[in-house]
Parts: sequence; structure tokens; C-alpha cells
Amino acid sequence: MKRGKTMKKKKILKKIVSLFIMVALMINIMPIAEFISVITAYAESTYNLIVDNSNGSGLEANMLSKLGEDNKEYADVSKITITGSMVNTDFDTIKTTLAPYVTEIDISGVTRINNTYSGSSNFGIPSNAFCYNGKTGYSTTLSGGSKYTELIYVRLPESIKSIGTDAFLNCTNLALTSLPEGITTIAMNAFNSCTNLALTSLPEGITTIAM
Repeated sequence: MKRGKTMKKKKILKKIVSLFIMVALMINIMPIAEFISVITAYAESTYNLIVDNSNGSGLEANMLSKLGEDNKEYADVSKITITGSMVNTDFDTIKTTLAPYVTEIDISGVTRINNTYSGSSNFGIPSNAFCYNGKTGYSTTLSGGSKYTELIYVRLPESIKSIGTDAFLNCTNLALTSLPEGITTIAMNAFNSCTNLALTSLPEGITTIAM
């Protein structure tokens, strides 16, 4: 047992050493200032907007408040993480403000959607949630010329029971690899035209998939 723990520690140490060597090589290849610039640019390009939406002020107000605190703009957001509660208009807010930029949406920490709560039998993703204006989704040009083609990953609450009609319709770059195990119902066209889905299996508890 002791030998096994020693081997594990050596493997971890080896990984840490390898990482330091890689960083050292990068520093030797490029000037320090340029190296720092590259790291900074990467960090800025992966800004995660973390919003607690449990105070009743509304998602847009909470987003703007957090952006102000972080000295960021909508165009800087590549990921948004939301906790607390959401209503239909909050899903619309994400689409109208962040769709041209955001690649990942994490609502796994949301415990209330409209008037349903985590753990209840009707806790689910509403119809058109990630589909702009009901039909156009993240693949259609808006009046401003921005294309909704960026959304790749969505993390859903583990306790959701259903996914509504047209929820992800036309999210052409969406690359979901799994769905929460508690899902029992997938409504009509929920994933229609999601040509990049990478699902290898469906939750065992699903009883209804509308066609």
C-alpha cells in the first residue's frame, strides 16, 4: 500500500516538473514581456462572467453589475455561469446580449426556473430557451450582422426532468456529450439541427421523446 502511494506521488511530481519545464522552454523561446502578453491575452479571451441571480433584481441588471465590477463588456464574455433562479426573459437576455460572443453557458447551479424548483417533477428547461426568437437559434444573422454560431457547451442542472420544445433548435455548434441522468422527457424539436451533438447515450430514465 505504501509503495502504491509513493508511486502516485512520483507521478504527480513528474507532471508538475514537466509543466515547469514547458513554461521554462516557452520563456527561453520568447522574451519575458511577450510571454506575459500571451498569457494575459489568453486569460482575457476566456473571461467567465459569474452571476448570482438570486436577489430578484433580474439577470440583465446582475450581469451589468458584475461586468462593471470586473471592468468588462459583453464582447469580453466567452462563458457565463449563472446561479440562483431564472425565468423565460433571462434566457432571452443571454441571447440578445451574449450570443455573438459566448461559447459556454453554465446553469448547473440554477435551482429555480420560472415557478419550478430543483427536485420537483416539473423542473425543466423551457421551450425556446437557447433558440433565438423561437426559431432562428444560434445560427442566424441578426439585424446587427452578428451570427449566433458561438455556443458550443451548455451545462444543465443535474436535477432537471425535461427539455422543452425547440429548446436548442439550430444550435449548430452545440457539442453536448451527455445529458443529466434525471431527464425523463425531451420535447418536440428540442435538438433539431444540432448537427455537432456528440451524445453517445441517453439517460436511462427517459420515457418520452417527441418526434
